[in-house]
Amino acid sequence: MNTLTDFKKYSTVCLESLGKEIEAFPWDNSFAYAHWLAQTFYYVAHSTRLLALGASRFPVAEDVFHQRFLAHAGEEKKHEFLALADLKTMGMEIESLPEFAATRSFYQIQYYWIEHVSPKAFYGYIVMLEGLAVLKARWIEDAIKPHYQQNVTRFLKVHANEDPDHLDNAYTFISKLPEAEKKRILLNFDQSLQLYSAMLRQCQATALAGAFKKSA
Repeated sequence: MNTLTDFKKYSTVCLESLGKEIEAFPWDNSFAYAHWLAQTFYYVAHSTRLLALGASRFPVAEDVFHQRFLAHAGEEKKHEFLALADLKTMGMEIESLPEFAATRSFYQIQYYWIEHVSPKAFYGYIVMLEGLAVLKARWIEDAIKPHYQQNVTRFLKVHANEDPDHLDNAYTFISKLPEAEKKRILLNFDQSLQLYSAMLRQCQATALAGAFKKSA
């Protein structure tokens, strides 16, 4: 990945592959969707915290990155509560939907990247999430609406509208980085992609297992 164009092409291809998993997910299954919302709540609750931590790691000489992380944190403020509101509208309680191991791995490792590798590596996580939102948030929203009478897509609606700007900003800042930093971003992007995929599978498996128990 020697240029920004290469990374954009690579990330787009990878996200399109993950998008096929999104399309195969049983969004019409209320328990599968509830688990997805719950896991979304768990990891999104760390977004502003991770961005604030990353911002604190940039020296004065890199104030442009410091300010961008702070601004992004402001843009993500309280978004986890949108997912929680969707859950409540469905009649679900977060306490009954445990956090999966894949979800914890997905966001916990970001603290390691920021504190022990480089705060710029966090862009891999940002591109993965913002890129997926740009590609599939509206698709998921449209797939869900026919199956639910009430508004249970607040989180999706906000991110389908906002995230194109976030993604463009991320690519712009990545373009300013040396190759060593871009490689770290690529590693984190790949890792985040695989862990998100694992989280999706765990949501689906748990929902199907619950349905099987009820039918037994």
